[in-house]
Amino acid sequence: MKILVLSNLYPPDIIGGYELGCKQVVDTLRKNGHEVRVLTSTPRVAVAAVDEPHVLRRLHLSDLWYNATRGASHPAVNKVWDVDSNWFSAHNVHALIQEVEAFRPDVVYPWMLLGLGGLGLLGCLEFLGVPWVWHLMDEVPVQLCSTGLLRNL
Repeated sequence: MKILVLSNLYPPDIIGGYELGCKQVVDTLRKNGHEVRVLTSTPRVAVAAVDEPHVLRRLHLSDLWYNATRGASHPAVNKVWDVDSNWFSAHNVHALIQEVEAFRPDVVYPWMLLGLGGLGLLGCLEFLGVPWVWHLMDEVPVQLCSTGLLRNL
């Protein structure tokens, strides 16, 4: 089976559980004979080069997502960042369309979508008619549908 994994971060660029769990699942799927590609963001900071041709670092991670200073800007700027982070990123939808056309996955397996304009990515998959199965943890769907209301929780 051809599986396209979507994740905002992927090792060696990590924060915690999502990224590590995603890599473990990807490694296991590959060991079991599946053709797996990971579409993720460019690293937030310099990381050691890892030779993983199946990992494509082409997505843009919003400046708002997981930024300790978020909320320090003008409220209008914060709303624009919320939209880019949670609702829609034209850059990332474009990158997803390109990868779906090139790879032709049987299924897309989204993981952590915060910071990527996650709702736009899911809407894109629906529009293209590509089957997808979302790995849900935490309250990500609620956060994707918010505009900063959960920012301080």
